[in-house]
Amino acid sequence: MHLKDFQRQPTAYELRKLRKCWKESLEDAENMARKFPERRDDFMGCHIFNMVSNASLQCKENLLDELDQQYQAIRPDDKSFRLHIAFNRATLRIRQGRMEEAVAILKPLADRKRHHNYKLKSIGIVLDYYAEKGDFKKAADYVHRYLSTWNDENIGDGPKSYLRYAGLPQLLEYLGMAGEYENVIRIGKDIIELFGPDDEYLLHLVGQSYLELKDEFRALHYLTQALKIDPDFAEIYVNLGAFYWNEKNEFETSIRYMTQAATICEKKPEYKGLLATVYRNLANLHKLCLDMDTAAEYRRKQFEAMDSLVIFDLIALFGSDKETMSEFRLWVENHSEVYDNNLSGEEGEEEDYWEEED
Repeated sequence: MHLKDFQRQPTAYELRKLRKCWKESLEDAENMARKFPERRDDFMGCHIFNMVSNASLQCKENLLDELDQQYQAIRPDDKSFRLHIAFNRATLRIRQGRMEEAVAILKPLADRKRHHNYKLKSIGIVLDYYAEKGDFKKAADYVHRYLSTWNDENIGDGPKSYLRYAGLPQLLEYLGMAGEYENVIRIGKDIIELFGPDDEYLLHLVGQSYLELKDEFRALHYLTQALKIDPDFAEIYVNLGAFYWNEKNEFETSIRYMTQAATICEKKPEYKGLLATVYRNLANLHKLCLDMDTAAEYRRKQFEAMDSLVIFDLIALFGSDKETMSEFRLWVENHSEVYDNNLSGEEGEEEDYWEEED
């Protein structure tokens, strides 16, 4: 389980079921305690232990506090309960959007040397937290811990049991973002050897890692296999285009790949966010080839493709390309009806985000 598994809020129907479950659990425990009074602590302890996650799902911290006090009165030295309550306090804070507090609770659970039931889950949440923040170096550290812990928990499946983890390609993407391309290739090829070359996303990760290492021959081998499975994998064409542009200075080859990416993005709504980037690349490439008319046409398409982006997305897209930003600002002034509702920050802000830095 990872961060996204704990960010979803329960529906009204689910909350009713949680409250009903709480009531039934308490009634069962009290009924059993009346029948077997000598075992009252056992029955109530079981109820309390089981209801901790229930209280967390309801985002009721006061209930968690009550359960904690009740259980401590029965079994004050139960270390497994301390881990249980700590983990559920953390997941409650995740649902409340208090991520820093949640991670502060989870990191000690993740860092404990001795194995426990919440070690793997805690590591998974912490690594996702760092990945979402863009701190891929720290995320990569927790990826390695995750794989090691997975092995420890599934030792019966062999020395590389983590290869069977369905979410492994996502973890490899984090390693790639941290620059650990050799590890992505090593683990990715192990998965391919075990299960066969039928996962286009995994083939893409391995191929892209070879591209980053400037191993063009091996990169093309894996990326071509990925495209045989999914010919409309637009990111592959974009990455190949960027490689031939930035590393080989082969502008015509780059244009060919970028044009293919544009064709795919134009017909698939899920690639709408990528389309403006592809058009921008094509405009710049044609400009480098001194084909100014085509460059201007792609610049126009780029601006039109950006009609659903807010100002902060645009700044991220342009980066330090102030010349294009100036062109876009002029274009917006002539198409104000499209952008009246988009080029604004938070309400009340008056800062001019178009102003160039000194």
